[in-house]
Amino acid sequence: MRFWGSILLITALAACTRTTGALPHIPNGAASVASRSGVATAYQLLYSFGADSKDGEVPYAGLTPLADALYGTTYHGGSTSYGTVFKITTKGNESVLHTFAGPPDGIEPYGELVAVNGVLYGTTMLGGATNYGTVFSIMPSGKEQVVYSFTGGANAGFPIGALTNVDGELYGTASGGAHGDGVVFAVSPSGSEHLVYSFAGGKDGSGANDSLTNVGGTLYGTTRDGGANGDGTVFKLTTSGTESVLYQFKGKTDGARPFGGLTFLNGAFYGTTYEGGSEDVGTVFKVTTKGVEKVLYAFAGGTDGAYPETALLVFKGALYGTTIGGGTARDGSIFKVTTTGTKTTVYSFAGPPGDGNLPLGPLTSLKDTLYGTLSAGGAHDLGGAFRVSP
Repeated sequence: MRFWGSILLITALAACTRTTGALPHIPNGAASVASRSGVATAYQLLYSFGADSKDGEVPYAGLTPLADALYGTTYHGGSTSYGTVFKITTKGNESVLHTFAGPPDGIEPYGELVAVNGVLYGTTMLGGATNYGTVFSIMPSGKEQVVYSFTGGANAGFPIGALTNVDGELYGTASGGAHGDGVVFAVSPSGSEHLVYSFAGGKDGSGANDSLTNVGGTLYGTTRDGGANGDGTVFKLTTSGTESVLYQFKGKTDGARPFGGLTFLNGAFYGTTYEGGSEDVGTVFKVTTKGVEKVLYAFAGGTDGAYPETALLVFKGALYGTTIGGGTARDGSIFKVTTTGTKTTVYSFAGPPGDGNLPLGPLTSLKDTLYGTLSAGGAHDLGGAFRVSP
């Protein structure tokens, strides 16, 4: 899977920087840049990770707004190098709330945090009682506890996607299960867990690693593999465990390898595929609740952008996302797509040290401004956080 390629690349970048030394510090600053449409865009690299050994490094997940601040996780860093939970203000002031300590605590958080009644919940891929990963909770004050420890195998493990709240219960995806093709699980804030569905591979799909979308108490999501053509699926799942495949990707111009999950808007779902499209560098697609799919936009590579890996954000009536490749400097881009398929490049990342690259987490919005993370680049080449006002 391309996901693992991204993580290996991030890990290699982090290791290289630790070996050769940090890049010279460049003060974070705002810039007004012109998008391909000619519209001025205010962009600022808010914070560069890796300033000291206790700071977080390499944020894979996006940011979660709560009150007037943003919360996120780093895959590496902290005093143990097992990753952190951090808080960052809209002015770029960052503080580490929790450093993961390893078993029985978690190791390596991947997915975004979800806020439920003022408490943040997330997952770690490793750690916990048996080192198969955890679901954890953390207060904005920094008090953290492991809610559930996965046990692996048929009971699943290694969760990497964000959690989804449905009536106070948290749903997510993980590896393993009865057929080894992944699962959807549910866990209560008190720590009671059960498997909702085990994917069977083949036409049923496999590799459900992304977040789920709740629409009226029913869950919708994607698998990155499986389906009749092996290029991934869109599925529907009730909380009682009844699953149906809505769409099977065909590859090539149709799109292949859906990433990031689905976004619901005006009665339909929107998402991205990492591969497929006319140039095989990814697409933005639409699929109805009855399973009718349409490619809204196929990326062309080069300055246009390539390889979208994140969920789309609804912002001012349009869809916003990121690519990890392409753009003017080939360091990735932020893009906007209308529901009719008109695409605009909002910003092209310029790479380190003054900017960053590898925007692997989805965008979020707070007070009419977009915020996100970069898994590489920044002043120390260990990632950063940014804001942009389209």
